[in-house]
Amino acid sequence: MNQPKLLSTDEASKILGISTRTVKTYAGRGRLQAQKIAGAWKFTEESLTRFLKGEKPRDSLGALVPGLARELRELRDYLIQIRVKPEAIQDVDDILRDYIQPMETITGQSQ
Repeated sequence: MNQPKLLSTDEASKILGISTRTVKTYAGRGRLQAQKIAGAWKFTEESLTRFLKGEKPRDSLGALVPGLARELRELRDYLIQIRVKPEAIQDVDDILRDYIQPMETITGQSQ
């Protein structure tokens, strides 16, 4: 399988018609899908095309939260089933309450 060509911040800036600083900011905030390789942001043409179309990055928070939440809830259920110490179950509950539930609220995926 061919790996997509990775574009630099400068190349992405020219394609998008925005400053390199803005490209870096968008990448850092997850607004523009990118990979940081050896300290430099790299972009695929596909990610830039999706951005120009107004599509959200594939690995955006909204895409990750449901799977993470489901896995943590399954872990909690499993810990209860195998009767681990209540402190371990409480740790998972704390993560769900303090991190996952706020993310679900932000992304509109509350349970």
